[in-house]
Amino acid sequence: MLLKTVSTFVACLMLGYSSFGAELTSGDVRYWLNPEHGNLRKASNDSALFIRECFDHYRLLTVDEELVGKESEDRVVEMEQKEGRITFTCRNETLRATLVKAYWIDPDHGWLFKRIDVDPDPGIGGLMLFESGIEVPSEWWTG
Repeated sequence: MLLKTVSTFVACLMLGYSSFGAELTSGDVRYWLNPEHGNLRKASNDSALFIRECFDHYRLLTVDEELVGKESEDRVVEMEQKEGRITFTCRNETLRATLVKAYWIDPDHGWLFKRIDVDPDPGIGGLMLFESGIEVPSEWWTG
């Protein structure tokens, strides 16, 4: 199966309300969260793959430099699940920062939300930019 990468600033997915482990489900659709990097690993049902490996790209603009990192460089140091949220605390050495990524499903709309809080090392500060890379099957594309 050929894949294309789509970049977006925010990605919201329609999901259901049950979660267990690092997995969220909606009917027959399953969404897996990667316990190594804290990213959305894939979304599929019994007959089709909808999303394959989502990875964010980061740019931290400081007064002195631009730090460029990737979610694939994040290393999960802690994972917590409670009250309908799955939270990953990650370390990204390229950014010299700790990232806390929380996933939850909005009960009013059934959408998956992801929030990233960034805590840079002392002496590092600036503007953080995010871009989400989402790989989807090529048959989703026309033209």
